[in-house]
Amino acid sequence: MRAKFKNDKVQKFFFKAAKAYRVSEFENYMQEVSKVKADAVAYAMEANVEKWARAHFLGRRYSIMTTNIVECLNSALRDARELPISVLTEYLRFTFQKWFHDRRIEAQKMNTYLTTFAHKMEVSRKERSLYMNAFAVGLYEFQVKDGPYEAIVDLENKTCTCREFQLDQLPCSHAFAAMLVHNVPYESKCSKYYRSKYLMTAYSELIHHVGD
Repeated sequence: MRAKFKNDKVQKFFFKAAKAYRVSEFENYMQEVSKVKADAVAYAMEANVEKWARAHFLGRRYSIMTTNIVECLNSALRDARELPISVLTEYLRFTFQKWFHDRRIEAQKMNTYLTTFAHKMEVSRKERSLYMNAFAVGLYEFQVKDGPYEAIVDLENKTCTCREFQLDQLPCSHAFAAMLVHNVPYESKCSKYYRSKYLMTAYSELIHHVGD
């Protein structure tokens, strides 16, 4: 999109459409793209919308919208790719040894229940929820007024009509508003894989050298 259309507005609305949670929100942003460059919409839709749009993705993206990790690995191996295969293999092993060590140390420094990334996201969402009003519909279901909008939250099934709750597996701001009504701890509604201790477990294994 950047290379083909070279238009800031096209890029702005396209990326917002890609990251939108709701189909209606996605369609609104794509209409904005169409107003600037109608052929940009056709170009984007040719690439299979399920592959790049969160609202149409069949699974959960967990906020990972790019394949940049592949480019990072390619960059790390740029010089090593010219080496003999045995040396390249050892270089790759050593790279992962360092990465696992560094990430293990970073994880051990975290003093919050959730990882730093998830904790910051939840703090922001909780702050937003303070400006909302939640009304009980049932034991677990709530109607949440969010300015001119409203959302329906189901705390038992961990869903919200904004779709952030179920797609991110973390409470959205509407869920926070609902939890405040019954003083429900937000930790009980987060996926266990966002916990700091799970991140430490992910990097707990040691990558040893192979030897001569």
